[in-house]
Amino acid sequence: MNAKNDKYVIFFCTTLIMIIIVFSFAGGSNFVMAEEEKALELKAVIGDGETGHRDGNYDWARFFFPRGLELIETENDFENEGSKELIIADTQNQRLRSAETDVETDDETDDAVSTLAGDPPGFDDYGFPTGGYVDEERQQAQFDEPRDIVADSEGRLYISDSENHVIRRLSEGKVTTFAGSGEAGFKDKMGLDAKFDNPSGMDVDADDNIFVADTMNDAIRMVTPEGEAKSLKVNFNEPYDVVVDEEFESERAGDSGFLYVSDSGNQRIWEIDIDVFHDASELDELEDTAKKARQEIEELMEEKDAKEELEEAKEGLGEGKVKVQEGLEEEAETNEADAINEIYREHFEDHGVRVLAGRGANKLSDTDYIVGGDTEGSFETARFNFPKGLTVSEAGVLLVADSSNQKVRAISREDEMVRTIYEGELQGPMDLTFDNEEKLLYVSDMWNNQVFAFKVDEKLLEEKLDHDFETFDKDEPEIIEHFQITDPYKSRTWLKRWITDKGIWQEAFEQFEFEID
Repeated sequence: MNAKNDKYVIFFCTTLIMIIIVFSFAGGSNFVMAEEEKALELKAVIGDGETGHRDGNYDWARFFFPRGLELIETENDFENEGSKELIIADTQNQRLRSAETDVETDDETDDAVSTLAGDPPGFDDYGFPTGGYVDEERQQAQFDEPRDIVADSEGRLYISDSENHVIRRLSEGKVTTFAGSGEAGFKDKMGLDAKFDNPSGMDVDADDNIFVADTMNDAIRMVTPEGEAKSLKVNFNEPYDVVVDEEFESERAGDSGFLYVSDSGNQRIWEIDIDVFHDASELDELEDTAKKARQEIEELMEEKDAKEELEEAKEGLGEGKVKVQEGLEEEAETNEADAINEIYREHFEDHGVRVLAGRGANKLSDTDYIVGGDTEGSFETARFNFPKGLTVSEAGVLLVADSSNQKVRAISREDEMVRTIYEGELQGPMDLTFDNEEKLLYVSDMWNNQVFAFKVDEKLLEEKLDHDFETFDKDEPEIIEHFQITDPYKSRTWLKRWITDKGIWQEAFEQFEFEID
């Protein structure tokens, strides 16, 4: 070997060793030397991804903005009696669809996906199915943007018929109206005298009480088995979904367990003691308390706006000062988000209602929606971007369809941490449901017009939630370590830092790019 070749070999070996060292040091960073074990492994896709309505096998079926999911043991209302079926709210097709879940080779199963209920009256100018409102046998019934489905203990299905502003029921092959007048409004009454406004996600407890995210009323409703509607309004902003968990053990839990709410417009997840819904005086007091909280938040944000106007009035900011100003604004937004959560704590926690995770203060331009984010970490630092569907795994992990982040997030209530457990094919995840027996997680993806089935490794899921988090006795955030990687294209500086002032350390790496000299 000549000296020139020897030089290349030495250079190659040295570079390889440096890369291995860096990758080992990076640990929880985005660098991956070997294929990472995944808590969620994609096993099947239902639908070919094109917009339309078509029954058949998994690869042939078509949906139009699928949303709500419910897994049921089928009975005589359905085509495949005695099997397990996934019921899908095929929202823009104005139908309910049914998908077999025990299909191993779906190419050989022509009827794996079928239409369970709904017959739209026609099509609009764009060729899309139009909604209707007809109580009839399931194949002749009409819906207007059905969003979610739940089953009670008797196997009856309840459907949030969003644009008809009612809750429908499918029982013994017929669709009827269970609650709601059909007119948008807000009224706690019995059965058809109650009023809703775009009801969305639902869940049911052991007593067959149905909980409804009454989205455009900014409320959570409970509808009893007799059809009586009750309401909880605590500064929600277009809540989208709810999930009941009667198993989670906590000193905060009452006799009935917890209800979790994806407060989509506020970018937060709430935890509610279900006992609240059974105490009329508590509900009344919470309504009054919510008004006080709302007023305090408005005053806080008005003060913020006044400060911003004052700063804008100042002239002559140089480039360096502008950067400092931008940093101050970001810090101010963080302080305001903390202040809002503190207002919620002061007013609601003693009543069994609290923000579990999520934050934010600034609003998207010309909207009432809080600006979303994409941050893992503790309950105090985690951020969502229009969280939608919720479910709870058998091991008690709360799972979130973080729609605009195109991710599935996992919430560990014991460790008070939020992590991302899946991202990739998802474009608009809207709902989730968990098959405890098969350890399968189903996720509806509105923009892909598909439903994804993931095999869940719950042990690995719990490990992933715990991974890379350690607690230290530290009061102030500070950067404690950094290193630099240089490659032929650019330099990157990776910084490990404290991410909260509570001493929670996340061994993730932030990237700062700069020009090579």
